[in-house]
Amino acid sequence: MIFVVLGFSTETRSTYLKAICDDLEFDRSVFSFSTTFQSIVLAILYFLFGTFIKWFGARKMIGAGFLFLVVSFAIQSISTEIWQFYVVGSLMGVGVCFTGTAINALLIAEWFPNSKGTVTGIVLATSGLGSIASEQVITKIVYDGDRFEEENAFFAWLSDIFSVSGWRLASVFTALLFLFVGVIVVLLVRQPPQVVTKEESYKSTPTQQDILAGEKKNVFRKPYFYLCGISAFSSGFILQSTHSISKSSMLDVG
Repeated sequence: MIFVVLGFSTETRSTYLKAICDDLEFDRSVFSFSTTFQSIVLAILYFLFGTFIKWFGARKMIGAGFLFLVVSFAIQSISTEIWQFYVVGSLMGVGVCFTGTAINALLIAEWFPNSKGTVTGIVLATSGLGSIASEQVITKIVYDGDRFEEENAFFAWLSDIFSVSGWRLASVFTALLFLFVGVIVVLLVRQPPQVVTKEESYKSTPTQQDILAGEKKNVFRKPYFYLCGISAFSSGFILQSTHSISKSSMLDVG
């Protein structure tokens, strides 16, 4: 799930930036607001993540997440107006929230309580592998589509079926990939045997609640809390802004 979701959605945003803007003559700064919409939706939904888990459980959330990702890339493949890409970014935010790091961390904590740090590291590392895979497929379809289709009968067939090429063909392929992987993941996801009911899984004892309440109350009095917050915001601001334009910059300079 991490391999595909992060590798072929968030990691390919900068891949599409140059191609779509060149094709549809959008200003890059205006088009980049689609990523902003994705981030806003992510931020809002993460505040509600615990509530969604209690209501629906991990399996339904993951299924919904993949569905949103399929729809987002399907819409992207036929979009021509800038507002449509903002819709794509918003839908992608929902999909990434329901299938990304948070839901994986929850599943890992339940299934591997004694080695969740190690397993989490292995799982999150697959996002990098997914990026390598998407680079070999998506980037070549987007920027060298004709030759790539000549060398790959499947993509030539896909291009003929949907009458698309370039970044639109890459979007169609990604949507189908999410559909295929999503079905498999939903069929495989199970609640861990030690959890009897969903309600008991997320219930805390009064003692734990008191401890957490006390820790939250005290942490706001510590100067390092605000320093950490500012540092986290700044690093995220810098990393996201450079990451989203890095590939386009390299493509511009050759």
